[in-house]
Amino acid sequence: MKVQNRESFASIVPNIARISEIVGGFLLGPQYDILQSLIGEYNQDPKIKEIMSMVTKNVDDINRFFEKAGLSIRMTGSNDGDNLYIGTVLKLIFKWVKSGIDTTITTENEERFKGFYFGEGIQLYVANGEERPTIAELKTQNGDSVFMLYRPEGIKIEPIQGYLDTMSLRLMEEIYNPQRYTSVTGKLAAPNIGFSGRANVNELTGVWTGMGLITQCVAENMTVLNKEGGKVITGVGMEESLGISWDPYLYINGPFVVWVVRPGHKLPIYCAYFAPDSWEPAE
Repeated sequence: MKVQNRESFASIVPNIARISEIVGGFLLGPQYDILQSLIGEYNQDPKIKEIMSMVTKNVDDINRFFEKAGLSIRMTGSNDGDNLYIGTVLKLIFKWVKSGIDTTITTENEERFKGFYFGEGIQLYVANGEERPTIAELKTQNGDSVFMLYRPEGIKIEPIQGYLDTMSLRLMEEIYNPQRYTSVTGKLAAPNIGFSGRANVNELTGVWTGMGLITQCVAENMTVLNKEGGKVITGVGMEESLGISWDPYLYINGPFVVWVVRPGHKLPIYCAYFAPDSWEPAE
């Protein structure tokens, strides 16, 4: 399932997994093996309490549900039919344990973006055989961890739903393995994120569920990251008929991956890939 046309995109798999649970599962073909596997994994993990859901036969109700969450997606239909409108919204708001300070991020093309900087105390991970860290871990006040992955040579990303979740899960298993990564404490600079985009989920239209046929599907993500913390709102709706001197330091000035981990959960509860098209321009 392709993501939206923008370079940046966010995973909506946790939302889809919750809808799958509501409708009794999706009957997906072999081309959706990754998504089907992840849906099963997410539904075995503890429930993400920040995912709200609604099931209604009234299209106005589902649209008010998305509007109240701050999303612009809307569903079409009537209020007098037998079709079900199912919506899920993931809303995460978190603050860093200690706030950073404002900075400016400059890319190799000399483009300047607003960013945030931590001068010490950031957990960084260095892959064995490499010299510099590529992953940073920021602790939040509610106990979640936000990881950021950046490689100067670029990150190979397939623009399909489930790819980021699978990659994040693999990295979560690897970074705590001393044979793969070494943990150091150091500094971090990263761009502010102001991202809003709609996911292309048209391929799920026509998919059979345990209860009927998906005839409409919409999705949207909004993400903010800055020196104080972050905010994530992801919504999915479906209609169902029936160059610095060495010091541990990760300077992110190219596309990077973010994922949020919660203690007791095997899988990430949010993950996204952010290219400069979602960064906040510097003045």
